[in-house]
Amino acid sequence: MVALEERFMLPSHVSPRARLWDAAHAALVLPLQLTSRVRHFTGSAGGAAWRVACIADANGPLRMAARVVGPLLPAGNGPRRALWSASGIEVAGADLVAARIHPWLAPRLRAADWLIVPETVRWIGDLSAVPPGTPGKSLRSDLKKIAEAAYRLEVAEQPRDWDEFYSTMLLPQARVRFGEEAWIPSRPLRREVSQRGTLLFVVRAGTRVGGVCGVPAGDLVWLPFTGVLAGDPALLREGVTAAAMVLALRWARERGFAFVDLGRTSPFRNDGLQSFKRKLGLRPFRDPLAHLVAIRADTSRPHVRSAFAAQPVLVETAHGLGTFSGTPQIGTAT
Repeated sequence: MVALEERFMLPSHVSPRARLWDAAHAALVLPLQLTSRVRHFTGSAGGAAWRVACIADANGPLRMAARVVGPLLPAGNGPRRALWSASGIEVAGADLVAARIHPWLAPRLRAADWLIVPETVRWIGDLSAVPPGTPGKSLRSDLKKIAEAAYRLEVAEQPRDWDEFYSTMLLPQARVRFGEEAWIPSRPLRREVSQRGTLLFVVRAGTRVGGVCGVPAGDLVWLPFTGVLAGDPALLREGVTAAAMVLALRWARERGFAFVDLGRTSPFRNDGLQSFKRKLGLRPFRDPLAHLVAIRADTSRPHVRSAFAAQPVLVETAHGLGTFSGTPQIGTAT
């Protein structure tokens, strides 16, 4: 599934026929997302015991459930279920059900009052308005830190610079941040991005401490990868990733791009990277390649409402993305 998604990633972002590529991807994954096994789990959060059911042959729904509940313990497996109807994925007595579904089935399940949560979302903004002219207090602090550190951008000139970026920045940071669950872009995808994109190093006191790359798509530039030297947590705290994003936005604006796609984040609003992209003025959009998780949360139970209030999540609506925070009313995504 990951290899298939990677094959469609560049066309989905930069092709003038992106919608056709997205439709082709959805058609190819349909046979893989019609049935899945049921896995039962137990957990404890908010002073209550939880019963959780995940219906998927992959771990995405389990990771999502664990983000809300905390550590989950296996409690047995059930039979495979059909994923094309709400009745097929109902699990009686569960506090939380999370099922990975096909995007073509999402409208039917949403109409049956299931929450449709994308595993990743894209962040897009108008370069004339990001960062905002009047930044908030937190963003002002970030911008001050970037200015005081005297970070600057250096445009890479040699093919070997891409190898340096991938091996010493992108891959180490992914492994430090996500461990064994890190998504490591394949060599073919990295090669395609390096052939089409521009690599920008973040430099401080003459040393390359981070990097970001930009891939043009008409009047939009897509910034798919950022990295920090050796994945060093100290450099992260010193604002290298923030500097990469802010300086790349300036670079893109100076080169006449009108819009920016600043890459993906998880759907959880408390995700630190999502918070930073939001305060830059970017907005979340559905990622057509993202796996979708249909969630049934029993909000009649106080501990379920409290858990989602603490971990609000972006959900699909008929008009884009909204925020679910444990109440029936879906809030705005911004």
